[in-house]
Amino acid sequence: MGLLLSSESGPCRQYTLGMQDKTLYARLLGIEDPWRVTDVALRLEEAQEVVVSVELGPGATLHCPKCEVRGSRYDSRERRWRHLDTMQYRTILVADVPRVECNKHGVIQIRVPRCLREYRNSYRHNYSSNTPDQVRIPPIPTNSSAVWAP
Repeated sequence: MGLLLSSESGPCRQYTLGMQDKTLYARLLGIEDPWRVTDVALRLEEAQEVVVSVELGPGATLHCPKCEVRGSRYDSRERRWRHLDTMQYRTILVADVPRVECNKHGVIQIRVPRCLREYRNSYRHNYSSNTPDQVRIPPIPTNSSAVWAP
């Protein structure tokens, strides 16, 4: 028995219901080769979050993101991003992102997958959960000039 997924732009695809968590998150996030999801840690009790670890696959070639010239690995740095929530749990993406040494541009971080680029600054924001007691409704203005009339 499988799960049937369809889209307006393409044919239906069938996936087996025993899909692994790493495969599931790789598909949900759009992680493609040479990047891969290496771990999905559920920290539901203490931190209320899902931590998805992403890494560049072994043997991947590194290119300068500005001139696309192949370069040598200089070092790497761990980066963390806050992604959209998985249900009511924060989703944190963690990746050890390499830096490449380019003859023209010097040492520069390689281009990361789209899902990481789009949310690169969101980890710094303070997101609240969607529980009713934490929803803040702004006050409604009471002066007559702020009221719309047809």
